[in-house]
Amino acid sequence: MQGSPSVAPIRRGKTLPPTLKFKPVLAPSLGYVSLSHSRISRNPFDPHVVATTNRTQIQELLSEKSKLGFAKLDDALSVFHRMAQIRHGFSVINFNQLLTAIAKMKHYSTVISLYKDKEICAVRIPVDDRTLNILVNCFCRLNQIECGFAILGIFYKCGYVPGVGTFNTLINGYVLGDKIEEAVELFGRLIRKGDAKPDEITYATIIKGLCKVGSIEMAVRLLRSMQKRRYRPTVEIYSTIINNLCKDRNVDDALRVLSEMREWDVMPNVFTYNSLIHGLCNAGRWKDATRMLGEMTGQNILPDVVTFNTLGLLKTGRCDAAGSVFHEMICSGQNPDILTYSVLVDGFFKNHQVVKALEVFCSMEDHGIVPNIGVYTILVNGLCKAGKIEDAWKHFCSFSSKGLKPDVKTYNAMIGGLCDGLGAQS
Repeated sequence: MQGSPSVAPIRRGKTLPPTLKFKPVLAPSLGYVSLSHSRISRNPFDPHVVATTNRTQIQELLSEKSKLGFAKLDDALSVFHRMAQIRHGFSVINFNQLLTAIAKMKHYSTVISLYKDKEICAVRIPVDDRTLNILVNCFCRLNQIECGFAILGIFYKCGYVPGVGTFNTLINGYVLGDKIEEAVELFGRLIRKGDAKPDEITYATIIKGLCKVGSIEMAVRLLRSMQKRRYRPTVEIYSTIINNLCKDRNVDDALRVLSEMREWDVMPNVFTYNSLIHGLCNAGRWKDATRMLGEMTGQNILPDVVTFNTLGLLKTGRCDAAGSVFHEMICSGQNPDILTYSVLVDGFFKNHQVVKALEVFCSMEDHGIVPNIGVYTILVNGLCKAGKIEDAWKHFCSFSSKGLKPDVKTYNAMIGGLCDGLGAQS
C-alpha cells in the first residue's frame, strides 16, 4: 500500500548478511566508551605472520585460529590488516572467526574497536547475528551490559530475532557483574513474555549466579522448576547446588540431591564427589567421607589432588588408607601438587611413620616437584621430633646450596631439635 512504511523481513535460516554501518552501532547514545586499540592502526601487517596474499590460505588460517587462538594479539591484527588489504572475497564467517579468536584471548575491547576501524568501513565487511552476539558478549565481559542491550535494537534493524543464546549472554553479563536481581528479572521476562525459550544454559547461568550470592534455596526452587518443565539438569547444575549446600553445612540435603541425580540418570563427576567429601569431613563424618571415596572409585571416577587433600585421612591416623589413595593417584596419572606432598609428609611424621614420610619426600623430585622451604621445614621438624637430629641438621645445612632461605618456623624447628638433643645427652 502506498505510504506504508517498509518493514524488513524477519531473517530465518540462511540469509544474505547485511553490511552494518558501524558509526550508528557504536554511537555515543549507546553509552559506548571509546576502546580503540592503538595497535590496530600501527604496523598494517606482519609478513612473518601472514606471508601470503592467497585468500584461501588466509581463510584456512582463520578456521584454525578460531578454535586454537592466536599466539598474540598482534598476530590477529596482522591477519585483519591483510584481509583489509585484499579487500574482497572474505565472508561474514571469516570475519566472525577472527573476532572469535580475539575474544578467546580476552581482548574484548579490541573486538569492539575493530568495528570502528576505518578499514572495515572501506571494505564493508558484512555482519550477521553471530557477529552481533560476539559484540554483545564483549560488552558484557567489559561490564558494559547497557551497551550489550543496545545491540538488541541492531538485531531487529537488520531483520534478525535475538535468540536464547543472546539472552543467555546478557544474563551471564549480569551474573559476572554481581547483578543477580537483574539476571533473575530478565530470566522471568523470558518465561513470561516468551522473548526466547530458556534452555539448560539459561538455567545453569541463573543457578550459578544465585549460588554465588548465597541464595541456595532459590537455586533449588529453580532446579525444581527446571525439572517440572522436563529439562534434564546437567551434572554442572547439580554439582553447583551440591557444592553450595555443603558449604552451608547442609550435607544431608546435598546427599538427597545426589540421590536425585541418579534418578535422572545424571552421573556425578569428581567435583561432585569432592564437594560431598569436603562437606562430610567438615561435619566430622569421617566414615561417611571414606565411604563416599569408595563409592567414587567404584564408579571409576578417579580421585584427584583436591580429593586427597580434602579427605584428610592422616588427620584421623589412617595412614594405610592415605598411602593407598596416594598410590592410586599416581597410578591413575594424577599429578600430586606440593600441597599434597606437604600434607602427606607432615601426616606421616605426626603418626610416627618416619620411613613412609621420608619415602614420600624423596619421591617428590621423581615426580617433578621441587621441595620448597615449607616442605623442608616439615622435614626438619619431623626428623627432630623423631630424634634424628643429625639428619635434620644435614638438611638444614644444605639450604644455601639449594637456594633456600630458612624462615622463622624453620629456625624454631631446628633450634628446638638441638635443644632437645642436648637435654637428652645431659
